[in-house]
Amino acid sequence: MRIPRKASALLAATVALTFAAGAEQSAAQSHGGSLVVGVEQDVSGFDNFKVLSFAHFRQYILQAIYERMFEVDGNTREIHPVHALSATPSDDAKTWRVVLRQGVKFSNGEDLNADAYVTHFTRLLTGLDGRFAGRYRRLMGPHLEGVEKVDDYTVDFKFAVPNPGFKDMAAQPNMSWWVTAPKYLAENQEKPEFNENPVGAGPYMLDEWRDGAYVKLVKNPHYWNPDGQYLDELTFLFIPPEVNRVNALKAGDIDVMYVNSRGFLPELEEDPNITVVSGPRLSSGQMIGFNHSKAPFSDVRVRKALIHALDRQQVTCAYSGICRDQAENDMYGDGHPWHCPDVTWPEHDPAKAKALLDEYTGETGQAVTFNVDHFPNAQAEKTVTAMIDMWRQVGISATQKAGPRGPGFIRPLLSGEFDIFTFVENFSNADPSLVATRFHSGHPSSVQFHLDNPRIDAAVEAVNAATDRDARYEASCAYQQVLADEAAFIPYDHPRMHIAYRNNVGGVQQPFGYTFNAHRLWVTE
Repeated sequence: MRIPRKASALLAATVALTFAAGAEQSAAQSHGGSLVVGVEQDVSGFDNFKVLSFAHFRQYILQAIYERMFEVDGNTREIHPVHALSATPSDDAKTWRVVLRQGVKFSNGEDLNADAYVTHFTRLLTGLDGRFAGRYRRLMGPHLEGVEKVDDYTVDFKFAVPNPGFKDMAAQPNMSWWVTAPKYLAENQEKPEFNENPVGAGPYMLDEWRDGAYVKLVKNPHYWNPDGQYLDELTFLFIPPEVNRVNALKAGDIDVMYVNSRGFLPELEEDPNITVVSGPRLSSGQMIGFNHSKAPFSDVRVRKALIHALDRQQVTCAYSGICRDQAENDMYGDGHPWHCPDVTWPEHDPAKAKALLDEYTGETGQAVTFNVDHFPNAQAEKTVTAMIDMWRQVGISATQKAGPRGPGFIRPLLSGEFDIFTFVENFSNADPSLVATRFHSGHPSSVQFHLDNPRIDAAVEAVNAATDRDARYEASCAYQQVLADEAAFIPYDHPRMHIAYRNNVGGVQQPFGYTFNAHRLWVTE
């Protein structure tokens, strides 16, 4: 049974922070009313030790309840202080000193202070004997060693290696940042209902969670910035599949939704009552990964041949139903501040593919045959079928197999029992240190590709050694080119984020991430 949490009468009067959404929308800000967001499925709970999910729809809800230290303005790309006032690196960027905003309280009245952050990150890194520490560390990019208290409202984030992009990462809505009230945590975390009753310091708090139906939030009475609480109620309505959410938006049954399938964009853009905004999604894209430890994929000639054989622009058509103007060539995409437009991958050239395959077969006596493991959905199946057809035209024999859902898909990859596989690089590309670290042979995630490439390792280390913005951009783009030169994987689509909303909704910014700030929106008549 879900236990509703009802708001009390006390409102905290604190320093206001304006989250700009453009001059026109700022002028039209209004308070009161309710907003309904359509999402694809249930949240499954609010504690990240119980529900280890990166799902974007879950973050919509959790960031409204918890909030975080910083937020990115989608229109300007500027980072705004929220629970923190500043973040300053040490000379070697291995330590970041964060000064917290005073007067921030959790919805139960506890203070959000240095002790809360130390308790939170100690739990993430050591709880359950550190079982999930690696997952949270990967979200932070460079290896996080711990968080230390300096004084009541100052903490130090300690990293094993330089982390010049920490502030960018701290502004992203991932599950590392959902800090709960420490006394409430200590008293309740072992109780079965703890996962059902979150206590955060965001603008809204849980009022009711009905399994499989909706989550309804109301104002947090202790919120530090009451002028930023535009809504009386914020409801997340679970509506699968996506076509039903589209119809609900057109009918006015919901006010806003994230659009996953680009095929729905034309009809939404034609509706005079709906506006659609698009922007970079902070995900490194849709890719094909190789088992680099296994022949023939241990040979760069074969990896390049497979890419030469593909018209990757046509692959995006099979994947999404809408053709891109060009194939993706870096892990950021157009419109991202770290985008590298000059990176070049092996071009579509079947003759080059055949020549490389003939050279490999002539030396080894082995024909190139393999199986593609893919996600168990129709979209992945269509994409892989299109690729296999193109590979067949240059003499490659390939089969495909849909893998199981969830961890069952990952386990064979970690053990090396695969040839090549589809994957979504869902880890944030907010900063180069996040993108770079993952493909270093010393990083735990590299085992997914069984990758041990000295040239890639050196490029990663160069990214992490750079400090100022220009040097980091140059090193990052050089690293992206090394990935292309080594044919480390096959990029074929870089999803953008699309938000569709009714015209009476205000505060919607250009997306910049894999979620959007529903808790910053308001409604007009």
